[in-house]
Amino acid sequence: MFAAGLRAARPAHGLARRQIKAEHELTTFIRRAAVRAQYREMVRLARDRAKRDGGDVLRQVQAGYRRHRGERDSFAVAQLIAEGRSSLRELRALADDDGGPSAEYEVGVDWPWAAGAAAPAR
Repeated sequence: MFAAGLRAARPAHGLARRQIKAEHELTTFIRRAAVRAQYREMVRLARDRAKRDGGDVLRQVQAGYRRHRGERDSFAVAQLIAEGRSSLRELRALADDDGGPSAEYEVGVDWPWAAGAAAPAR
């Protein structure tokens, strides 16, 4: 009888293992989907950038993802995804940049740099 009780306990233990494995697989699936979406957008932006002014942005993006494609450590993967988000933001900023001066960062448009400008009243 005691042995029969142990046999009955095994499927429950196996079930718990399967649930943990299923949760792990779901997390892995979600992370892979996020990384793939991030990669596709980065490649699209890098191609657009390369068409405008050449450069090797596309090659750098592809090399970065290839370098880390075998990573299995969940903490390292989370860090790489976060780094990818910041790189994606930078790439978006480059894509939005038309190459001309930005009024937001323009220096020297007011006194004393403007020609013929009067000194401010004190």
